[in-house]
Amino acid sequence: CHDGTDPGGVSHGNRISAKASCVKCHHKPETAKGNSCEPCHIPSRSLYFGRLPGIDDSPSPMAESEMACTDCHEGSSLKPPKDEFCLDCHEAETVTELELLRKQFDSGIHKSGKTRTDAQRLVDADGGRAVHNPVLAKKVMQ
Repeated sequence: CHDGTDPGGVSHGNRISAKASCVKCHHKPETAKGNSCEPCHIPSRSLYFGRLPGIDDSPSPMAESEMACTDCHEGSSLKPPKDEFCLDCHEAETVTELELLRKQFDSGIHKSGKTRTDAQRLVDADGGRAVHNPVLAKKVMQ
């Protein structure tokens, strides 16, 4: 979030807007343990744990089984896994349905002309495009 250059320098402490800068400190194995993904990934965590404003709690099955972010987001970059990775635990049909749902989100089908709720804005901001809790995301966005 801030420039770590020479403390006496003009740019020290200034905000860095490029996401790539975050990886320098925050996506290293020693900082990616447990639940350290919050607060930067609040939309993903909110959807994953099913805690959206104005909606009854409805955690994803993965959250209920106490899976951590790093169970799927592996390696030093913590990039989202490829569909093939999901097949280690999920049936092919489930992965295909998730891919279709993500494409719907990407194409903007989930957007409507009406005023958006806080829950809809959080689901829309989730970088996983609903994969963190597809049942709840679909319910909220209809």
